[in-house]
Amino acid sequence: MKKEQKCWDKKVLPIYLNAPFMNECGTHLRFAIIQASFYGDAWLASHFDIFMNPQFKIYYGHVDDVYHMEYYNDILDFNEINYWSTTPEQIVELLINEIDHNHYMIVYLRKKITGNREHLFYGYDKEQKLFYTSSLSEGRFRGMTLTFEEVKEYFKDFREYNIAFPEGYALVNAQFFPITRIKLKNTFNAQDCYYAVLKRFLAEVNGKTYTIQEYNNHKQIIHSSIYHTGLACLPCMEDRVYQYIRDKEFIIKDHVLKGLARELKWNLQKLSDHRYIIFSSMQWLLTKFHSIDNSIYPIIAAYEKCCKTMKQLSNMAAKFELTENWEILDRIDSLLKERYVEEKRILSAFIDKIGSMYFGEKVYPPSNE
Repeated sequence: MKKEQKCWDKKVLPIYLNAPFMNECGTHLRFAIIQASFYGDAWLASHFDIFMNPQFKIYYGHVDDVYHMEYYNDILDFNEINYWSTTPEQIVELLINEIDHNHYMIVYLRKKITGNREHLFYGYDKEQKLFYTSSLSEGRFRGMTLTFEEVKEYFKDFREYNIAFPEGYALVNAQFFPITRIKLKNTFNAQDCYYAVLKRFLAEVNGKTYTIQEYNNHKQIIHSSIYHTGLACLPCMEDRVYQYIRDKEFIIKDHVLKGLARELKWNLQKLSDHRYIIFSSMQWLLTKFHSIDNSIYPIIAAYEKCCKTMKQLSNMAAKFELTENWEILDRIDSLLKERYVEEKRILSAFIDKIGSMYFGEKVYPPSNE
């Protein structure tokens, strides 16, 4: 007997639209899906490091490269659907069918105002003839709806753009395929997460500076770049803000303030998001212990204050971009100077306490034996 397939008039897959990284395309969309997984907290606790590149911009990645699709393979399945074999007349049916099979879909669409943008499709409503999507709007990823006709039109425009500019395909392919099917894996080995999480905490607290050199065919250094990771990003942010203040006269004169203000907002938003991930990881890690040393709670509470301070700095940077009030930058400079020492002290105390709890459980038998 043939198994009857249920037809839906409306379906919405689980999604976490308030995910961090709201201004970073690939990271936000993947995390919005991962947080809908039963293993989302465990996966996040053992992933996501940051680095600052030579242009003083902070990204999520390892030393000198951002995370690409393969980084998520332990929790997400990615499959490419050839968009040349999908016509604009077929795209609506394709998306509905994939969502019916519990697949999230990321499709590049082109709008004349915003250009090429990735859109995460996670639901539809046939009666209203619309899709539920998330995409970049006004500098942040937001939940929105697109009508079936809009999706057809924007998908057609994207295909036509790629015919006119075929080199654009390679740039798109770096983050997602033009049409990407994404499925949450229903298996994830969370048992060895303790080691991965501890390694991540150590990488954060022992933030490092790397010098990466490139050689020519004669073994001569032709290029040298400096990258910073973990907590080492904080002293660099201090130096960068100091440069703003020191060069104020030239920044205003050369009309580069808007770009530098955007850079500052980007970086402090990244640092803020990163700290809330670490805070969440602290809380998740405690759930893995049968017996908890109560003295760890004040340490976690102290780190939560660090999160709030960095969020305050992020908000101040956004305000500076809007107002161009240099007194705000002076306050940012003052607050940043305290961050490195404070956070290193708290994170070091957390690592020591977690290590003590872990060995207490693993090495010594329970008291009732």
